[in-house]
Amino acid sequence: SSSPQAIRRSISSPDQMIDFAVGPTDFCPADFSFLRLPVARIGLIAGNGRFPFLALQGARSLGHDVTVVAVKEEAFPEMEGAARGAGADLHWVSLGHLGKCIKILKGAGARQALMAGQVKHAKIFSGIVPDLTLLSVLTKLRARNTDALISAVADVLRAEGIELLNSTAFLEPLLARAGVLGRRE
Repeated sequence: SSSPQAIRRSISSPDQMIDFAVGPTDFCPADFSFLRLPVARIGLIAGNGRFPFLALQGARSLGHDVTVVAVKEEAFPEMEGAARGAGADLHWVSLGHLGKCIKILKGAGARQALMAGQVKHAKIFSGIVPDLTLLSVLTKLRARNTDALISAVADVLRAEGIELLNSTAFLEPLLARAGVLGRRE
């Protein structure tokens, strides 16, 4: 079996698509559409766990510039070194400061963002002092649960010109594809 070819990239403008060369078909997934995202500045809102590190690595490996907004009370301190090593900007923001998060992302020119890592949402509903932006979100919630909160935050981001991406947008190569995973069917 031959080894896969090197990945070629040709990027001359932020709006250009990445062109990937692939190796033998037995090495490659059937659908490479996930690799055809526009190269852009991406915002990464980082909570705790390993997931934000994987999202950062995945976005950078696809050629995206990344601005990391790390939640002070949640994100691991090692995010600082990971961001520096990936050439990403990093900003620490307290939980509840949604307005500051948006200001940072807009200032960086991010038109898309993703949330990666756990944030204990119970803290958001009690125990923090929200800024006016988050307070506005919290007062409009019909239900006090994670889905309602993320949906409301996504609406605020969208209104500010920032699309919230699926948290696995840059992790497709790490995810299981449809079909049998083992030898048994």
